[in-house]
Amino acid sequence: MAVFTGVSNATAGAYSRITSVYDVARMPQSIGKVYQKFGKGFNAINFLHLAGQVIDVQSENIKIFEEGVQGRPVTCSIAITAAPLDVTITFASADHSNEYVREGFDLIIPPQYTNGDVQQALRLYKSGSDWKGKAYDPAAAITSTITTKEFSCGASSYGYGTGQPVPMASGYTERTTNARMLKDTAGVEGGMVFQADWQEIEMANGKKGILSKALTEMEMRLDIQKSDALFISQVNDNSALTALSQISGGTKKIPSFDGMLPTMQKLSLELPYTTNFDITSFEAIKTLLESVGVTNRELDFLVGTGLNSNIETALGSWLNTNSPGTILYDQISKYVGFGVKSVEKNGCKTNIIQLDEFSNPSKWGGAEYSFKDTGMLFPKGDNAIRINDGGVEQNLRLAHLTLGYAVGKTENRRHWFNYHPGVNGFGQDLVANDIDGVKYYCGTHMVPIFNYMNQTILVTKS
Repeated sequence: MAVFTGVSNATAGAYSRITSVYDVARMPQSIGKVYQKFGKGFNAINFLHLAGQVIDVQSENIKIFEEGVQGRPVTCSIAITAAPLDVTITFASADHSNEYVREGFDLIIPPQYTNGDVQQALRLYKSGSDWKGKAYDPAAAITSTITTKEFSCGASSYGYGTGQPVPMASGYTERTTNARMLKDTAGVEGGMVFQADWQEIEMANGKKGILSKALTEMEMRLDIQKSDALFISQVNDNSALTALSQISGGTKKIPSFDGMLPTMQKLSLELPYTTNFDITSFEAIKTLLESVGVTNRELDFLVGTGLNSNIETALGSWLNTNSPGTILYDQISKYVGFGVKSVEKNGCKTNIIQLDEFSNPSKWGGAEYSFKDTGMLFPKGDNAIRINDGGVEQNLRLAHLTLGYAVGKTENRRHWFNYHPGVNGFGQDLVANDIDGVKYYCGTHMVPIFNYMNQTILVTKS
């Protein structure tokens, strides 16, 4: 079921008595039949609106400046090398590891990759464009190939009379958002308005309006589009994927953005599971948060129905094994049995929120998709970011995911609702064509703002 929030951009006139669902003050009970047809699934758009994570923006390409992490593992590769060690090290650029290493600092190699019983430190330096590492122990050797492994950097070491290290890439990193425009249309033939398909309602402005099942379904379809876009859409990097403007005549690239899943696949921490997401999986959350310096230990866990069921079964089995005959086991449904709502383990509280859109059998619950077994962990609280919105810089505190709508300078593109009247008996003064009926249009202009996604966790079943 859609959560209708705010109002549309429709104006109250004689013709706009046929109104948007977004403008309804009190929903007539009979319209509930329309909602029932679509089910009562809770989706990402509902979550953001109900959590108040929605803002108006004045530009569709917002620059976001995020504060960097002071210390983090770096991804690198090193070939097998005999002693004495003076090796070439390749640092990954996809996760910006190459920006977090500095000359004069140590890279700590675990003992399983060396000929020693303890970890070995390689002092980093640049040779041309290559990163090099020289061991303090002249007998140390790399005995096992290191391929895209995460290691941590240690302290620096400098000689007498030497200079200072270069600044670390820990200030602000910059990313740019993208937008996407979504649209839907409904048509009403002349001679249909007087039939029982319509319902008189009270509008938000206090006037009377008429609500149609067809228009309700149209706006529900748009809400489903919004949720789909936010979840799974992909940024348009194809210069050939364009559209011809019917206003200016120019051809421009169709705007689009990476949704939650593609964004998290690129930027987030990973917490895979194979068979069960059990108590050990919940224990691992704290370690992942510590790896990126997150101190907040309360998280929202958005899960598909498959993962939700898996958690209930796995934790119910754990309690059955560890707490038989106790009051905890007797109250299993309250804690971690059927209907699990939150889990507290290893100092972290995880609030579980099932998003049915991940598992909708008519869409993302199909056999070829694994979304129903997917989850997304978002630490609660706001993050300090600086944005450049239409040339105006602002310091804000936003959640990891905030949904922006293009609103400004008298134009409201949060939800538009317009009509295209023909020749009919509706009683309007003007007509736009000679067709007996009318078309209704709705749409939205979305600009999601993802920030500090490196502190979120993507849960996938492998």
